[in-house]
Amino acid sequence: MARMRVSHVTLCVSNWERSLRFYHDVLGFHFVADLELRGEHVGSLARIPGAEVQGAVVERDGLRLELRQFTKPDSRGAESPAPANQLGLSHLSMRVDDLTSTLEWLEEAGVDVLHTTRVEVPPGGFGKRLAGGRAICVADPDGLVIELVETRGD
Repeated sequence: MARMRVSHVTLCVSNWERSLRFYHDVLGFHFVADLELRGEHVGSLARIPGAEVQGAVVERDGLRLELRQFTKPDSRGAESPAPANQLGLSHLSMRVDDLTSTLEWLEEAGVDVLHTTRVEVPPGGFGKRLAGGRAICVADPDGLVIELVETRGD
């Protein structure tokens, strides 16, 4: 088998500067680089002739996210936040030390907390790894679901 490694995950966003503020200022991703993509190769790889992109690359815990806003043609929206059974990226998951204080901070920052998703995982629930843990989902500025998980022994 050919040697491969993960490079990055790309999120198509409606406003890359707003998304950069969210992922950098709220979720603690570190800024890596600006993106400005033009030329025939961009349209070919994106399967959108004449496409142009602006955005940024951020990184946290070894995960690189490319926040990509199509400026030509405009980025298109979908149901927001997307249901978990919609094809494509379902959610990002982040571990937190203290779910209660994290939620208080996120709500103060104006983050959309999806309160109906909150769960307390009973012992034996969701498998051994999450037993006795807690989780809830929030949404990024474009509705991408971010799952926050607190488990014992993290």
